[in-house]
Amino acid sequence: MSATVSLQYPRVVNYQNIRHQLQTGDVIAFGGAYLESRMIKKASGGVVSHIGIVLRSRFDAQINDTVVEVMEANHDEQYPDLNGVVLSRLTDRIPFYKGDIWILRLADAYRSSIDIREMEKFLVGELGKEYDMKTRWRAAIDWFDRWGVSHNPENLQSYFCSELIAAAYKYCGAMPDINPSEINPTDIIRWQIYQPDYYQIKCWEYKAVAIPEYNSLSVCDL
Repeated sequence: MSATVSLQYPRVVNYQNIRHQLQTGDVIAFGGAYLESRMIKKASGGVVSHIGIVLRSRFDAQINDTVVEVMEANHDEQYPDLNGVVLSRLTDRIPFYKGDIWILRLADAYRSSIDIREMEKFLVGELGKEYDMKTRWRAAIDWFDRWGVSHNPENLQSYFCSELIAAAYKYCGAMPDINPSEINPTDIIRWQIYQPDYYQIKCWEYKAVAIPEYNSLSVCDL
Protein backbone atom coordinates (compact mmCIF):
# COMPACT_ATOMS: atom_id res chain seq x y z
CA MET A 1 0.00 0.00 0.00
CA SER A 2 3.04 2.25 0.15
CA ALA A 3 3.71 4.04 -3.14
CA THR A 4 7.22 5.07 -2.13
CA VAL A 5 10.17 2.69 -2.30
CA SER A 6 11.19 1.70 1.22
CA LEU A 7 14.64 2.52 2.53
CA GLN A 8 17.08 -0.36 2.68
CA TYR A 9 18.70 0.75 5.92
CA PRO A 10 16.97 2.16 8.97
CA ARG A 11 17.46 5.65 10.33
CA VAL A 12 19.42 5.28 13.56
CA VAL A 13 17.86 7.64 16.08
CA ASN A 14 17.49 8.34 19.78
CA TYR A 15 14.11 6.97 20.83
CA GLN A 16 13.20 10.11 22.80
CA ASN A 17 13.57 12.20 19.63
CA ILE A 18 10.92 10.23 17.73
CA ARG A 19 8.72 9.06 20.59
CA HIS A 20 6.02 11.60 19.69
CA GLN A 21 5.54 9.93 16.27
CA LEU A 22 4.49 6.55 17.61
CA GLN A 23 0.83 5.58 17.50
CA THR A 24 -1.30 2.57 18.37
CA GLY A 25 -0.73 -0.18 15.79
CA ASP A 26 2.91 0.63 15.03
CA VAL A 27 5.25 -2.35 15.31
CA ILE A 28 8.31 -2.72 17.55
CA ALA A 29 10.73 -5.28 16.07
CA PHE A 30 13.42 -6.97 18.15
CA GLY A 31 16.47 -8.87 16.93
CA GLY A 32 17.81 -10.64 19.97
CA ALA A 33 21.39 -11.74 20.61
CA TYR A 34 20.17 -14.49 22.92
CA LEU A 35 20.64 -18.14 21.88
CA GLU A 36 16.92 -18.72 21.48
CA SER A 37 16.56 -15.51 19.45
CA ARG A 38 19.33 -16.60 17.09
CA MET A 39 17.56 -19.94 16.59
CA ILE A 40 14.30 -18.15 15.72
CA LYS A 41 16.07 -15.90 13.23
CA LYS A 42 17.74 -18.87 11.57
CA ALA A 43 14.46 -20.81 11.36
CA SER A 44 12.54 -17.88 9.83
CA GLY A 45 15.39 -16.62 7.64
CA GLY A 46 15.36 -13.04 8.94
CA VAL A 47 16.97 -10.67 11.42
CA VAL A 48 13.85 -10.15 13.55
CA SER A 49 13.22 -12.66 16.34
CA HIS A 50 10.38 -10.99 18.25
CA ILE A 51 7.79 -8.27 17.71
CA GLY A 52 5.39 -6.21 19.77
CA ILE A 53 2.69 -3.67 18.98
CA VAL A 54 2.33 -0.11 20.24
CA LEU A 55 -0.65 0.73 22.41
CA ARG A 56 -0.93 4.44 23.08
CA SER A 57 -4.11 5.21 25.00
CA ARG A 58 -3.19 5.79 28.66
CA PHE A 59 -2.61 9.39 29.74
CA ASP A 60 0.12 10.10 32.31
CA ALA A 61 -0.25 13.43 34.11
CA GLN A 62 3.44 13.39 35.13
CA ILE A 63 4.57 13.72 31.52
CA ASN A 64 1.39 15.45 30.33
CA ASP A 65 1.11 13.02 27.44
CA THR A 66 -0.06 9.54 26.53
CA VAL A 67 2.32 6.72 27.41
CA VAL A 68 3.98 4.69 24.65
CA GLU A 69 3.41 1.10 25.72
CA VAL A 70 4.28 -2.08 23.90
CA MET A 71 2.08 -5.16 24.07
CA GLU A 72 3.85 -8.46 23.55
CA ALA A 73 3.31 -12.17 23.77
CA ASN A 74 6.59 -12.95 25.46
CA HIS A 75 8.59 -15.75 27.01
CA ASP A 76 11.44 -14.67 29.26
CA GLU A 77 12.92 -16.91 31.94
CA GLN A 78 15.00 -14.04 33.36
CA TYR A 79 12.02 -11.71 33.77
CA PRO A 80 8.92 -13.70 34.90
CA ASP A 81 6.79 -10.54 34.82
CA LEU A 82 7.25 -10.47 31.04
CA ASN A 83 5.79 -13.94 30.41
CA GLY A 84 2.54 -14.29 28.46
CA VAL A 85 0.65 -11.39 26.91
CA VAL A 86 1.97 -8.34 28.74
CA LEU A 87 1.96 -4.56 28.48
CA SER A 88 4.94 -2.40 29.44
CA ARG A 89 6.38 1.03 28.75
CA LEU A 90 8.74 1.00 25.81
CA THR A 91 11.24 3.15 27.72
CA ASP A 92 11.50 0.31 30.26
CA ARG A 93 12.14 -2.33 27.60
CA ILE A 94 14.90 -0.62 25.66
CA PRO A 95 17.77 -0.48 28.22
CA PHE A 96 17.62 -4.13 29.23
CA TYR A 97 17.13 -5.74 25.83
CA LYS A 98 20.13 -7.63 24.49
CA GLY A 99 19.85 -7.01 20.77
CA ASP A 100 18.67 -4.61 18.07
CA ILE A 101 15.34 -2.74 18.24
CA TRP A 102 13.51 -1.12 15.32
CA ILE A 103 10.32 0.92 15.02
CA LEU A 104 8.04 0.30 12.02
CA ARG A 105 5.36 2.98 11.68
CA LEU A 106 2.13 2.26 9.86
CA ALA A 107 1.60 4.07 6.56
CA ASP A 108 -1.04 6.80 6.70
CA ALA A 109 -3.18 5.11 4.03
CA TYR A 110 -3.17 1.82 5.90
CA ARG A 111 -3.83 3.46 9.26
CA SER A 112 -6.89 5.21 7.85
CA SER A 113 -8.37 1.81 6.97
CA ILE A 114 -8.00 0.48 10.52
CA ASP A 115 -10.54 0.76 13.30
CA ILE A 116 -8.07 1.78 16.01
CA ARG A 117 -10.65 1.57 18.79
CA GLU A 118 -11.46 -2.00 17.83
CA MET A 119 -7.74 -2.82 17.77
CA GLU A 120 -7.26 -1.35 21.24
CA LYS A 121 -10.32 -3.20 22.55
CA PHE A 122 -9.08 -6.47 21.10
CA LEU A 123 -5.57 -6.08 22.49
CA VAL A 124 -6.69 -5.16 26.01
CA GLY A 125 -8.99 -8.19 25.99
CA GLU A 126 -6.03 -10.50 25.32
CA LEU A 127 -3.90 -9.26 28.21
CA GLY A 128 -2.82 -12.01 30.60
CA LYS A 129 -3.17 -14.92 28.18
CA GLU A 130 -0.41 -17.52 28.27
CA TYR A 131 2.51 -17.78 25.87
CA ASP A 132 2.21 -20.42 23.14
CA MET A 133 5.59 -22.11 22.98
CA LYS A 134 4.60 -25.07 20.81
CA THR A 135 2.83 -23.22 18.00
CA ARG A 136 5.51 -20.56 17.47
CA TRP A 137 8.11 -23.06 16.24
CA ARG A 138 5.71 -24.57 13.72
CA ALA A 139 4.89 -21.07 12.45
CA ALA A 140 8.58 -20.24 12.11
CA ILE A 141 9.37 -23.31 10.02
CA ASP A 142 7.23 -22.42 7.00
CA TRP A 143 9.02 -24.66 4.53
CA PHE A 144 7.40 -27.81 6.02
CA ASP A 145 3.85 -26.50 5.50
CA ARG A 146 3.49 -28.15 2.09
CA TRP A 147 3.54 -31.58 3.81
CA GLY A 148 1.25 -30.48 6.63
CA VAL A 149 3.97 -31.06 9.22
CA SER A 150 4.17 -27.53 10.58
CA HIS A 151 0.74 -26.10 9.68
CA ASN A 152 -1.14 -24.52 12.60
CA PRO A 153 -4.93 -24.25 12.80
CA GLU A 154 -6.05 -20.87 14.16
CA ASN A 155 -6.15 -20.96 17.95
CA LEU A 156 -6.06 -17.75 19.97
CA GLN A 157 -6.37 -19.22 23.45
CA SER A 158 -2.65 -18.52 23.91
CA TYR A 159 -0.18 -16.55 21.80
CA PHE A 160 3.31 -16.30 20.42
CA CYS A 161 4.53 -12.81 19.49
CA SER A 162 3.61 -12.45 15.82
CA GLU A 163 0.36 -14.37 16.28
CA LEU A 164 -0.85 -11.62 18.63
CA ILE A 165 0.02 -8.81 16.20
CA ALA A 166 -1.51 -10.62 13.22
CA ALA A 167 -4.69 -11.24 15.19
CA ALA A 168 -4.91 -7.57 16.15
CA TYR A 169 -4.69 -6.52 12.49
CA LYS A 170 -7.19 -9.18 11.42
CA TYR A 171 -9.82 -8.34 14.00
CA CYS A 172 -9.66 -4.59 13.49
CA GLY A 173 -11.02 -5.23 10.02
CA ALA A 174 -8.16 -4.21 7.73
CA MET A 175 -6.40 -7.48 6.89
CA PRO A 176 -7.30 -10.32 4.51
CA ASP A 177 -8.54 -13.57 5.93
CA ILE A 178 -5.18 -14.65 7.29
CA ASN A 179 -4.52 -17.33 9.87
CA PRO A 180 -2.67 -15.51 12.71
CA SER A 181 -1.37 -18.82 14.05
CA GLU A 182 0.68 -19.27 10.86
CA ILE A 183 2.34 -15.83 10.88
CA ASN A 184 5.94 -15.40 12.04
CA PRO A 185 7.83 -12.13 12.72
CA THR A 186 9.48 -12.13 9.29
CA ASP A 187 6.06 -12.36 7.64
CA ILE A 188 4.80 -9.26 9.44
CA ILE A 189 7.80 -7.05 8.67
CA ARG A 190 7.38 -7.92 4.95
CA TRP A 191 3.78 -6.68 4.79
CA GLN A 192 3.52 -3.49 2.76
CA ILE A 193 1.67 -1.52 5.43
CA TYR A 194 4.45 0.70 6.78
CA GLN A 195 6.04 4.07 6.14
CA PRO A 196 8.96 3.79 3.66
CA ASP A 197 11.43 4.87 6.36
CA TYR A 198 11.95 2.93 9.56
CA TYR A 199 13.95 3.62 12.69
CA GLN A 200 16.54 1.70 14.66
CA ILE A 201 16.55 2.82 18.29
CA LYS A 202 19.06 0.30 19.62
CA CYS A 203 22.16 -1.00 17.81
CA TRP A 204 23.56 -3.98 19.68
CA GLU A 205 26.83 -4.06 17.71
CA TYR A 206 26.96 -0.29 17.21
CA LYS A 207 25.86 -0.36 13.59
CA ALA A 208 22.65 -0.06 11.59
CA VAL A 209 21.09 -3.40 10.66
CA ALA A 210 18.84 -3.56 7.60
CA ILE A 211 15.66 -5.63 7.72
CA PRO A 212 15.59 -7.71 4.50
CA GLU A 213 12.34 -7.45 2.50
CA TYR A 214 10.97 -4.77 4.82
CA ASN A 215 7.63 -3.41 3.57
CA SER A 216 7.86 -5.45 0.37
CA LEU A 217 4.77 -7.69 0.14
CA SER A 218 1.34 -6.32 -0.78
CA VAL A 219 -1.39 -7.52 1.57
CA CYS A 220 -3.41 -8.23 -1.56
CA ASP A 221 -0.97 -11.08 -2.27
CA LEU A 222 -1.46 -12.79 1.08
